[in-house]
Amino acid sequence: MKILIFSPSFLPVLGGLENMMDFLARGLSELGVEVIVITLVGNKPIADNIETTPYKTVRNPSIFQFYNYYKECDAYLNFNISLKGLWPLFFKRKPFFVSHQITYTNIDGSIDLLERIKRYIAKFSINIYCSEFVKDSLNFNKGCVIGNCYNDHLFKNLSKQREFDIVFVGRLVSDKGVDTLVNALHLLKKNDHLCPSLTIIGTGPELENLKNIVFSLNLNHQIIFSGKHIGQSLVNLLNQHKLMVVPSKWKEPFGIVALEGLACGCDLMVSQNGGLIEASGKQSLNFQNGDIESLYFQLKTYFTSKNTLFDKSSVETHLKSHSILSTSKKYLEFIKKHTS
Repeated sequence: MKILIFSPSFLPVLGGLENMMDFLARGLSELGVEVIVITLVGNKPIADNIETTPYKTVRNPSIFQFYNYYKECDAYLNFNISLKGLWPLFFKRKPFFVSHQITYTNIDGSIDLLERIKRYIAKFSINIYCSEFVKDSLNFNKGCVIGNCYNDHLFKNLSKQREFDIVFVGRLVSDKGVDTLVNALHLLKKNDHLCPSLTIIGTGPELENLKNIVFSLNLNHQIIFSGKHIGQSLVNLLNQHKLMVVPSKWKEPFGIVALEGLACGCDLMVSQNGGLIEASGKQSLNFQNGDIESLYFQLKTYFTSKNTLFDKSSVETHLKSHSILSTSKKYLEFIKKHTS
């Protein structure tokens, strides 16, 4: 079987969507599928964590190259609706699948004209949703939910001594809510004299603003900005922490980072609106998005409770269901069902 995957963005651009495409292409290849990925990302320098792949990547193809790959495939899979990937369908009909990794809404919940067009187009595709949240948000009747996978070959519990308390991993932008976490820690220190450590892993445009907030709240000795970590370096660092907090203000469609944290043995605390609770397998403490008081209360609960909050066997079962191979099998079964 030949599957053609298209997305304007792909590795070496680093992000959840790009990683998910790579994981799926690898998994499908392992299952004996011939996979070709077409992307509009050019031949940039190869990132440190990208090696030779078992699938073919075609970058910035000509119209003729694109169409030749398209007409030879058995199934055409797009990651999110992109108008740039629709044109071959007008010349030759193929089973057209879309993996929806977003809800096609702005962060404030509004939907502009372009996103309305994409939502309309999706009514004619065979749809796969990364979470029940995304499916419910799009409100389409057809399709199925297949949760995203994580790199289960890399992210593992190394059974290390966890000498640090809290870790955040992600791009430092306003909607990721790191300022909410910092302010909640300030309340914890002020009201309860609890001073858990926080390691912030990542870079982004909010870095200097966050450093200023930390300084103004006198949390310098409690919070460390660790910079960017990937690969084994990231795994080693996660394994040194007790709790991962994912304080997103916006409604995350899924959140692969939650799977990575669980796999490395971290307890989880996530914002409750969006797909993060699904990504955590309901093995997390939850708080209202962007609500400092709500996050403060859950942090206080976590650091004062002597009870085991999460079920280890449920975590293991959840992680197995989101391995690369397990997720790829679900995709392949669904695609075969709609191409036979």
